[in-house]
Amino acid sequence: MIIIAIVVIVRWWIRTRPDDIVYMGPVNVGPSVELKPDMKWISLMTADQIVKTAGNNITCSFFLYVKSSSVSMVPMNNDGSYKFNYLLTMGDTLGVVVDPSRQVCSVDILQSAPHKLSGDTVRVKDGLKSSVDDASIIRTLDVKNVLVAKWNQLTICVEGRSVEVYLNGRHSTSAILDNVPLNQFSGLKLNGSPDFEGQVCMFQVWKERRTAQQILANYQTKTDTRGKPDVPDPELTYVGAWDRFVKASCEKTGFCGFRVETGPMQYVEYEFA
Repeated sequence: MIIIAIVVIVRWWIRTRPDDIVYMGPVNVGPSVELKPDMKWISLMTADQIVKTAGNNITCSFFLYVKSSSVSMVPMNNDGSYKFNYLLTMGDTLGVVVDPSRQVCSVDILQSAPHKLSGDTVRVKDGLKSSVDDASIIRTLDVKNVLVAKWNQLTICVEGRSVEVYLNGRHSTSAILDNVPLNQFSGLKLNGSPDFEGQVCMFQVWKERRTAQQILANYQTKTDTRGKPDVPDPELTYVGAWDRFVKASCEKTGFCGFRVETGPMQYVEYEFA
């Protein structure tokens, strides 16, 4: 029995371990999602997981689906400009912004000083911050053709000063930072209430910079022939069930209710599609 136990322990110890850590999901996101203020940011992976797994060389991948109705959901400022919040952050070092109106994703990386204020390098914005060097700035890489009403996989590779971004297994853009990223990529968080409606799922993190062949193979093995990731449908909850029912009834029948005055300041909404 002792020999059997030893054999089992040895086989368990030398077993093949996955080379990535995964948070499967999916997670519904959007302004309509009812979240408490302290629950807006959802922790997907802890700082210990990311640091022990990745250090300063990292590959991060996730799938994103943006509803077509989000194209018109543009957060306008008083001066006519618009700004989208981060959908995803890794510590204070990396952030991902989704712009459905232009069908573009922006990847921001906080880099150390010294640096050059040139090209697509911009000053620090809300969401990523430096606790060490106030002169640190963010480098932004834009990923085009992140289509709405379609599943997209975004893969970000960082090794030293080198950054590469892939869309659906294919190289999209790359850059050489002025300096290495300022902090380690500690902790992965998801904004549950961003400026668009959709789903995100299958978050993967590797401790190394993956090759182009590995990234393409990963995309092909994780999706079906339509490019949809192989994850279960999100569980329905009672939260917002009535709104979902009304919306589904309206879209299928084209008969969306009527507007009846029931009091000085109370109305029942009804519109004809």
